[in-house]
Amino acid sequence: MTVLVALALSASSDPVLLLQAALTGIGVGIFSWAVCRLARSQHAYYERVGRFGGAGQQAPLATAETMSPQMHVLLFVGGWVVLSGVFWLISPLIDMPRSVPWSAFFGALLLGAAIMVEWIKRERS
Repeated sequence: MTVLVALALSASSDPVLLLQAALTGIGVGIFSWAVCRLARSQHAYYERVGRFGGAGQQAPLATAETMSPQMHVLLFVGGWVVLSGVFWLISPLIDMPRSVPWSAFFGALLLGAAIMVEWIKRERS
């Protein structure tokens, strides 16, 4: 947050940097709201299902049937972020343009392929 505030203050003469700082701040705010909303929804789901017991209980292993839809979304977004970061880091090594949109696109493409392979495996068994 400090970097964003410094960027916004130093961008008073450059409208592109000011817009970039504002949009990044809005994105961080929306992401923070979504994480808090997800945690609240996850807590309500566990209260409804009855698996939100004390700390002394051993939690069962999470499977695709026992995870809430919000957890599926969180795992999807987390995988996409990690794969986008990997593509952003290795893009200079494989002569790809190093930019956030390209790395996000290739991260989503690889994650979509992984999800399709998992779905095909599940359908065959």
